[in-house]
Amino acid sequence: MRLREFLAALLVLRRQNRRRLLLALQNELRVVQDADEIGAAGELLADPSDKVRVAIALALSEVDHPASVDMLLAALASNEKRPMTLAAVASGLGTLGYEA
Repeated sequence: MRLREFLAALLVLRRQNRRRLLLALQNELRVVQDADEIGAAGELLADPSDKVRVAIALALSEVDHPASVDMLLAALASNEKRPMTLAAVASGLGTLGYEA
């Protein structure tokens, strides 16, 4: 459950040490294969910060799991007006080999 601890810390520390926490989360996601934990991380694709959204989209692109694709697909519509995030989401889907 380390991933949930990272998520909780990230939500609490919006500014302080956020970059370090995002890097830790990205490293943790590389080894996660649990749909619930991937879904919890995917919830950050709705974070107010584009930097967080981009980091999560890129991290999810490294997790070859159907839940990663589901989270990224759901993020397409909600990030339509956020070009940086949308590009990261689309790139993540391409990395995972998703074809529309």
